[in-house]
Amino acid sequence: MHKNKYSILCNFYRRITNLANITGILYWDTATMMPKAVAKYRAEDAAALQKIIHQLLSSNQLGDILESVDVSNLNNWQQANVKEIRRIRNNTLSLDSSLVESLTKATTECTAVWSEAKKNNDFKMLLPYFKKVVSLSKKSAKLKAEYLNTTPYAALLDQYDPKRQEKEIKHLCDDLRKFLPSFIQKVIDKQKSTKIHSFQHNQFTEKQQRELSLYCMKKLGFDFSRGRLDTSSHPFCGGNTYDTRITTRYEDNNFLSGLNGVIHETGHALYQQNLPEDYRDQPVGEAKGMSLHESQSLLYEIQIGRSKEFIEFIQPQICKIFGVSGKEFSINNIYNSLNKVAKSFIRVDADEVTYPAHIILRFDLEKEIIDGNLKISDLPGAWSDGMEKFLNIKPDTDTKGCLQDIHWPSGMFGYFPTYLVGSILAAQFFDKIKKDIPSTMKDIKSGNMEKVKNWLKENIHSNGSLYSVSDLVVNATGRNTDSECYKNYLKSKYI
Repeated sequence: MHKNKYSILCNFYRRITNLANITGILYWDTATMMPKAVAKYRAEDAAALQKIIHQLLSSNQLGDILESVDVSNLNNWQQANVKEIRRIRNNTLSLDSSLVESLTKATTECTAVWSEAKKNNDFKMLLPYFKKVVSLSKKSAKLKAEYLNTTPYAALLDQYDPKRQEKEIKHLCDDLRKFLPSFIQKVIDKQKSTKIHSFQHNQFTEKQQRELSLYCMKKLGFDFSRGRLDTSSHPFCGGNTYDTRITTRYEDNNFLSGLNGVIHETGHALYQQNLPEDYRDQPVGEAKGMSLHESQSLLYEIQIGRSKEFIEFIQPQICKIFGVSGKEFSINNIYNSLNKVAKSFIRVDADEVTYPAHIILRFDLEKEIIDGNLKISDLPGAWSDGMEKFLNIKPDTDTKGCLQDIHWPSGMFGYFPTYLVGSILAAQFFDKIKKDIPSTMKDIKSGNMEKVKNWLKENIHSNGSLYSVSDLVVNATGRNTDSECYKNYLKSKYI
């Protein structure tokens, strides 16, 4: 009888998953192939779907089913699934469906306008749409905070990194604020003697870059029978476990930008594609938050993709596909180019040493926005001041500043800290991989990524949301989230 009640619960939630999967594909289409004039109508479609999902999650029917399930008769996976459904429902109950519908419509419209505003360096063009997104996001955060008995910003953090406390993020940021300035300068000073030969006078066609991207994705283990690669203004991974879509963007004179984006998003995709198949339509079968997700993308992009061993593996293919040779395409030069530390404006192109500064800036600004201490019209100036404070540089356009990321126009306040936690966890996971598999770097050099993929699948991916993030990290590495491991990694590589 109790098993039947649980089956009824799973069948009910399966409908929600189906609708969420459709929404994911709509979002992918919005960012890749949707004609410009369709944006208004697409926003209505997406909002309608989100409203239905919200109504199902907040329905008395789901509440009654949850009450009828006796978890004492369920196994660990089933108990965790019930717990996840309750958590999701509680978050949903904090908002009414009309607010969810309004926010979805506003973010869909704003995202479409953002793409044009970014191209045209026109923050004023975005401003009225963005103000609406911020207003609705703040209202949502306030209601969630009241329901969950926390602060508005913490309520937003919880959406992307469940149970991660605001004070923990602040502690990590403050720790790195002390460490980074002098360390960045030490690395820059050390690298002054390293000669890097520019290859940016070359032209790399999109067709050639796509060929290289597909080759890397295949080698890393991406399953093309249930996924694809496209282009968009901002690289992302979307879709779901059985239909995983990733995108990148290409620069004509810098193939490394598009390649880094592809490797990063492939890390996300491998997490998606290797989640537990038996629970693919249930919350327990989903990834456990975006800090873990970002740890996987950053592990592939940074720990693997920017290693000397990976460059030794991929360099012959680079020369073959682009039909190039010479000192600028040598293994050492590509490696040095990838790991050059410099103070720059664009987060997605930043080196791993200055990257945390980009995230700390965004953490500070979005917290100020949600707490009501920063007017949206003042964002460009605050951004510029922050860049000067953290990296001693000031962007000369908003495209290089507050317009560069899709996250805030999409309403994704609270997401950026997951990149910082993800960076720390990526170093921690890879450190454990190398200890468990001593041949790791040798394998990467030969193009064998299977052992790394299998370790991640066994220790991270296949667990879905069975464990809390903290328990999963301890189970996999033997210790909690450890910024000292991250700092030691940076020191050992760069100093």
